[in-house]
Parts: sequence; C-alpha cells; structure tokens
Amino acid sequence: MNCKKTYSNNYNSSKTGACFILLAGSVIIFIMTVFIALNTSFMGAAPDELGYLSTSYKLAGWDWEEAFQNYPFYGVGIGVLWTPLFLIFQDFMMIYRGILILNGIFLILSYWISYLCARRLFQETDPKYLAAVCLCISFYPSNIFYMQNALTETLLYLLFWITVFLVLKIIAENKWYWYVILAGVQAYMMIVHMRTVVIVIAVSVFLLIHSIRTKRKSVLLFLGIVFLGFLVMKFIQMQYVENTVSTINTVNTSVGTSGKIKDIITDPLCFVTSVLGEIFGWTVSGNICFFAGAVFCVKKGISSIKTKNVLNECCLFLVIVAGCCLGAFASNRFILNRMDTIVYLRYIENTVGPFLMMGLVGLGLKYQKVNQYFRSAFVIFILVANWLVLYRIPLAENNIFDTSSSVVMGSFFDYYVGAVDNAFTLLKIVSIVLVFAFIIFTILDRLKCRKGYTLAILCVMMFGYWFYMGYGAMEKQIAMKDSCYEQYSEVVKSIHENHSEDIVYWQESLENNDLKKAKYLQTMLGICPVRVMCEQTKDVEKIQQEGVILLTDKDDDSLLDDRKIKRKEFKKILSTELFDGYLYCK
Repeated sequence: MNCKKTYSNNYNSSKTGACFILLAGSVIIFIMTVFIALNTSFMGAAPDELGYLSTSYKLAGWDWEEAFQNYPFYGVGIGVLWTPLFLIFQDFMMIYRGILILNGIFLILSYWISYLCARRLFQETDPKYLAAVCLCISFYPSNIFYMQNALTETLLYLLFWITVFLVLKIIAENKWYWYVILAGVQAYMMIVHMRTVVIVIAVSVFLLIHSIRTKRKSVLLFLGIVFLGFLVMKFIQMQYVENTVSTINTVNTSVGTSGKIKDIITDPLCFVTSVLGEIFGWTVSGNICFFAGAVFCVKKGISSIKTKNVLNECCLFLVIVAGCCLGAFASNRFILNRMDTIVYLRYIENTVGPFLMMGLVGLGLKYQKVNQYFRSAFVIFILVANWLVLYRIPLAENNIFDTSSSVVMGSFFDYYVGAVDNAFTLLKIVSIVLVFAFIIFTILDRLKCRKGYTLAILCVMMFGYWFYMGYGAMEKQIAMKDSCYEQYSEVVKSIHENHSEDIVYWQESLENNDLKKAKYLQTMLGICPVRVMCEQTKDVEKIQQEGVILLTDKDDDSLLDDRKIKRKEFKKILSTELFDGYLYCK
C-alpha cells in the first residue's frame, strides 16, 4: 500500500514538473517570438514569401496586382490564415509581425503535440523528461529560422506532428473517425503546399499496411477524402492559372514523375549521392541525436513485422515517411542546379522532429552505454557522405548557396560558395560534428545510470549545438532584412514627404522579369498601390498628371528619353542605390 502511495506521489510530482516545463517553455518561445517580431524591420530575403502573400492580399481586396506580376504560385492554405491580418491592418509591417507571432503560436502548438506523442510512445518514462526533450527539439535551428519568415515551414512542422499524433491514435484505437480527421489534415497539407503530396502518399502506404494487418476498411474512407482534397487542390491551381495567366508564374502547379524515374534509371549515381547528401545534412544538423533516432526507428520498424505495438508501428510509419521524402526530393535534384540542392533540407525539415525526439530519449534514457559498433557506424557515415557531397558540389552549375534553403549547412558556407574552399569547409563541418559526438559519447560513458542528469546535459548540449549551427544563417538573414529596409525606407520616406498616393514603377521591359523591386516596394507602401509601366504599356501618358511619382531603376532613363515625355516636366526628388525618383510637375 505504501509502495503504491509512493509511486502515485512520484508520478503526480512528475506530471506537475512536466506541466511546469511545458508552460515555461511555451512562455519562452512566445517571448522570443514577440521580441523577434518587434525587432523585424523588413520581410525576408526569400522571394517565396511574395508568392505566399498573393492569396492574402487578393482575398482582402488589396490592389497589389500590378506590382506582384509574375509571382510564383504556392498553395493557398496558409494565405487563408493570414487574410484576417490584411483585413485588420493597413500597415504591412504590422501584418508581417502578426504572421511571425502566428508562427510562434504554431511552434508552441507543435511543442505541446510532440509532448503528447512522446507520452504515448514512452509511457514508462518520467513525463518531465519528455517535456524537456520536446522543448529542446523545438529549438532545432530550422524551426527558429523559418519562424522569422512568412513561409509555410512552421505550419507544416505543426501539421506533421498532428499527423504523427493521429497515426498513434489510429494504431492504438483504430476508430473510423480518426481516419476522417487524419484525411482532413492531409488534404489541408496539400492545399498549403503541393510538395506535401509525398507525405500524403507515405501516410496512405502505412495505413494500407495497417489495414491489411487489422482487417479494417476505414482506410478506404481516408483515401476517398484525401482524393477529394487532391481534386480541390488541382481545382484551386486551375483557377489561379486561368484567371491570372498573365501574372502568375506556374511553378508548383504540376508534379512530373515519369521524367524523374527516367533520370534515376539513367543516372543512379547522382540519385544515390543526392539521397546520401540529404541524410548527411540531417546528420550534420541533428548530430548523434538524429543518427540515434534514425537507427532506433529502423530497428523498431523492422521489429514491427513480428511485434506489433504502438512504438514499433510508429517507427515503421516514420521510416516510410523518410524513405518517400528522401527518394522524391533526391530525384528533384536532377532538374535543380543551385548549390543548395546538394544538401537541400527545406522540403523535408518539417519531418525531422520525431527522429530527434527518438534519438534524445534513446540516448538519454534508454541506453546505458552506446554500443561501439554504433559509434563506428556514425563516424564512417559522416566521413563517406562528406566526400560524396564534396564530389557533387563541383557539378552544380550555380555557385549560390542559399542559406535560407539549408539553414545549418549555410552557417558554414559564404553566400557564394565559389568564394571559399569547399574541401576545407566540409572538413570543418565534419570536425565539429565528430568532436561534439565524441563529447556526447564520453558523457554517456561517465554518467551511465544517471538518466536524469544524462538527459539534462544532452538537452543543454544540443541546444548549444543548434544555436551555434543556426546562428550564422540567422545572422545573415537579419543583416539582409536590415539592408533591404535601409534601401527601401528612403524611397518610401520621400514618397510620403511629397504627399503622393499615385506611384508608378517604370521598367524598360517586363519580359522575363519578376519585378522584385516593385514587389518589395509595394509591401513597404502597404495598401497604397504601385502601378507598373513599360514602353509596351498603352496608357503611358497617364503618368503625366500632377503629383505622380515616377520610380525607375537606378540610371534607367529609357522613359525620359522617349519623345512623348519631356525631361523638363519631371523634377528629380530621389536618388538611391536602387531607384531614381521623379515628380511630374508641369
């Protein structure tokens, strides 16, 4: 009786400790989010943000169409969530900061749901340990980096954790309504971004396997709803293309598979090195934590063939997801030539959370001592994959290594990879990864049975490691935002000083041009529309009206040299690094 009472008291104490960590962690994430939002001066450097924003301004009725010509198409799912911000505020930076705070809320929800998943997977583990693990992986560098941008990554990270939670409910209870909810989540993911079709396929494969084992037909209901969601996604894409054919960039409106399969067959070495490059990127970012989680999932996934329990089945699901994502996006590298395609993680970063959780729990709580073969496998993989990545880098046609696409790897490379020694850079990466892993191994050997201390130290070390790995990319991002703000704020200030609400952006030709300057300027001006004109525009004469401000690219005098427009009718009011500005005052 006394033993039961003691166990009950300890369990309640652990739950209380877990609740405190969950609450404290959520407060920390939210304070960090608000701080980032309040100190953000400009939108990010990735033009993808402009494409995601197109849905919101259209639904809110903002007249941004001319400036946003040739924007890339993305799913409308996240734009619908942002639309209320456009309806409430007229200042775009207020809207942008609202988006960042919403991202922080998504990350907090991901933290809570990851904890619920951990509780179901490791029921015998102290809840407060699991709360600490889930808080630690919330600070994975990509989570923090993408939280500072108007992109889908933070939402997709949340949706994947919701997917894992619902899969666990299906494994444990197998009720038909969990299939319906999961199907709804998968359908919405596709509407958020088309690339999540890969995750939907992986979920479908797992549920088909599960239905064969359990002889339940609820999977048919899931597949039916998902198919309807796919039709809705294609219908939305068709509407965008048909209604805005002259102003939309139709990238992301189709998925071709036959060409990818052909590329894999004709160039298998490129495919294998691409897969290993992605795993290498994951291993660099998660270090021994990811590697341990991946090995743990593969072993448990194989065990699920004979022993069916929640943990084994979940690991099988994660292995299927990883396999589908790695294969699909490695094949995508044949048509992309950017340097960041060698270790491109952005498309699959939203699925890494469960692997990191498995690795931390396994290392900190389950293993008394890390097996020597495991250590050797880790070192050998890092060394071999490093040279395969180095082999691929010279094959890239473009030397730009986009830090906003591969956060952790971007911390080591300059923005232009051609400016640094690639071999030395990769050697630096490998050295840091292996030294950190050696420290982890040493801690595990010394502490042995002190599980709580081991896990606490692991979490602190991983937090420090991820801060170091992600700091470079985040620093560059902040610097680029500040630089953009300085360039565009001077233009906006001049426009306001001249009390003009009629802004014209002139460009010699609009062919093969994404009007990036006009788009960024439009966001700075908020609800005030920017009109775009060129020599082919029929109503060029309309700029000859009192108070119209004409902006051209720096030193672009093509309009002023036109016979129809007299230079003396324009007063130069602005000269910056990007623009020359003129006020029509005949």
